[in-house]
Amino acid sequence: MLSRFLSSAIVVVAPAVVYTMPVAVARESVPAPVTSIGQVKDVSRNDPYYEALRSLIEQYQLDLTYADGTFRGNQALTRADFVVYLHQVLENLEVLPLDNAHSLPAATAQARDIQPTDFYYEALQELVENYGLTFSLIQGEFRPRRAITKGEAMRYLYQVFGYPEGSMNNVLSLRRGEFAIELYQALRQLERSSEVTESNAPNSGF
Repeated sequence: MLSRFLSSAIVVVAPAVVYTMPVAVARESVPAPVTSIGQVKDVSRNDPYYEALRSLIEQYQLDLTYADGTFRGNQALTRADFVVYLHQVLENLEVLPLDNAHSLPAATAQARDIQPTDFYYEALQELVENYGLTFSLIQGEFRPRRAITKGEAMRYLYQVFGYPEGSMNNVLSLRRGEFAIELYQALRQLERSSEVTESNAPNSGF
């Protein structure tokens, strides 16, 4: 039911984003096989994002760590890692692709700094082609290493989950710990909405 609800919550927005071919971006955060918060080397129960991160890892089976097993919660989240993590969420929840989403070449023809060998390319491609998301360009470039702003992240999360409804004009960088909190809250909101939908569904009598 959550998958069906989430698929209906995704909003298709007008094309305008990412693709083409210059220097490949080397992957800086290859996900490690982390399945428990105890495996993350640099978090403690005192961290404000601890419970959110624990739930994302153990309940939602998301791996938001670096290859060395660290999370780096106070570090800014890059645009490339945001794409990878958002794609991981949709894959794990088995959200159905949209039939009318636009194709990557059509949606991303202007970007100069992306190519198929980039570690985030496949995730970006599927977000654009299957889910109709677009990611804003900065002077014609995607700039994968650049920190994503709070406003950008809120806008993309809202397009997918219908939550949060906070300010989308915030230009401050989003920290990884803050992202864990926002993502967890978005998923919990979806679950609550799904539970309401199920409780309001007519009883079949079987």
